[in-house]
Amino acid sequence: MILLLCMSSVAGLPGQTAHLHIRFDRPLWEWDGFGVNYVETRHTRDYRVFPQDYGGFSYLEEADRQKVIRMIFGEEGLKPAIVKVFADGFHEPVNDNDDPFRMEMEGFDHTTTTGWILYFCREAEKAVKTWDGELVYLAGLYGPPDWMSKQKCYRGRDLDPAMKLEVAEYIISWAKYLRETEGLQVKYISMHNEGDAYGRWRPDGMDDTAHYSHDFNMWWPSHQIVDFLKIADDILYQNNMLDVKITTGETTTWKLLYDKTYGNIMHQNTAREISLDPEAMSNLGLITSHGFGKQYDPGGVKILREKNPDLHAWTTSYTWGNTDLDIVEDARHLIYDVTCNALIPWAAVHNDYESDKLSPPMTFRVSSNANSPFKTNDGKLEVTKAYYFYKQMTRAGQPGMMVAPVSTSDQAIQAIAFSSGYTTNPDAFVVINKSDRSRPVRIRIAGPEAPGFQMFRTSEEASGNENYEFIGEIKNNQDVLVYHAPARSATTFFAK
Repeated sequence: MILLLCMSSVAGLPGQTAHLHIRFDRPLWEWDGFGVNYVETRHTRDYRVFPQDYGGFSYLEEADRQKVIRMIFGEEGLKPAIVKVFADGFHEPVNDNDDPFRMEMEGFDHTTTTGWILYFCREAEKAVKTWDGELVYLAGLYGPPDWMSKQKCYRGRDLDPAMKLEVAEYIISWAKYLRETEGLQVKYISMHNEGDAYGRWRPDGMDDTAHYSHDFNMWWPSHQIVDFLKIADDILYQNNMLDVKITTGETTTWKLLYDKTYGNIMHQNTAREISLDPEAMSNLGLITSHGFGKQYDPGGVKILREKNPDLHAWTTSYTWGNTDLDIVEDARHLIYDVTCNALIPWAAVHNDYESDKLSPPMTFRVSSNANSPFKTNDGKLEVTKAYYFYKQMTRAGQPGMMVAPVSTSDQAIQAIAFSSGYTTNPDAFVVINKSDRSRPVRIRIAGPEAPGFQMFRTSEEASGNENYEFIGEIKNNQDVLVYHAPARSATTFFAK
């Protein structure tokens, strides 16, 4: 693997020319694409009392819902390649049977609490077919039913050891439903959502109102993840689904994939434990984690790739920030520092007023995602700056392209680059000006010669308030581009 060039230095003086070097001729690793996620139930402890719709499609008119679909999945939209679809713990009220290897689908209810997720996916499929696009799905387990936990309560902390086969059957049944009934291309299953967070429960592992702000999840110690990798593969085999691969689960940060410390209670290295178990390692199909906390630590990825260099790594949830340029800078770190092959931010659609009405006091707010691309408050659709900054990257980095190395002479001027690889997509790169002043940038291009580049730009309100606007073409002068980057802006260059 070619090492990423690193030439960041102290930020240059205002007006000083920054130098970028884009190496399309030395691709680093394959890019699987950017993704999206619609979240429906996230906090409710009793769906009969509070049928939560976190995304808020239920509050919009159909015309606005279709507008969101077009802006995400249409040919002129984000054009994502991946959709993450969570299963909550309400899909199996009672055990379907005593044999987890014999799945009785009529014992599962995969539709009551997922109606708007399924709408999102069905409409997405219709939209991408209009331009011959394709979507890959990751089926993730938000949290299992109450009867699978030791505590026998919804969102109990600990898995009942007698239920470890049942929890594997549960998430696989969701993937099976999505594939066979909805016709979705589910390629991966994920067994936990931030299962590293041991401190999100009372000492006895019970749920209580003080923790209602937390999402559905269960604590997943490392040995339990290793067990799941072996157990789930057997159930996938019994159900003719061996083309569905298993991930590492989704820790809160990349660091926690290999370094979980709970005070004086315990320390765990999940990546190391997986790597030391030949069967678990053989069954592992994808490295996954959330990317919150701006901790860009590739330690767990390195451990697992030592045993299998072909493993891809996906960030399956991370913050939209403040809907400003930091979204793009965060993505740059996740791509180049963690060495990710795909990025899926947190929920793309959100209603701020969705709160858990089961928790006292009734006004207690637990939902907050004020920075998502689409807001549905008061039944009115709002498109935020997050959408346009994300679009700067998603249209540049299409699946099958390659991440290309970049180097910079100035910390304030950065870039993300994707070479076309074996695809028909043009070479593309995103120039990021993090400073609060406009800056001249000299860009040197190495790779297939292009006569010029088309440019699209998004800038923060204080520096122009552009929203993925076409700003013209720039001529390639002996593989050198000279560009003046506005303050706090992202500009995408597409080779002609």
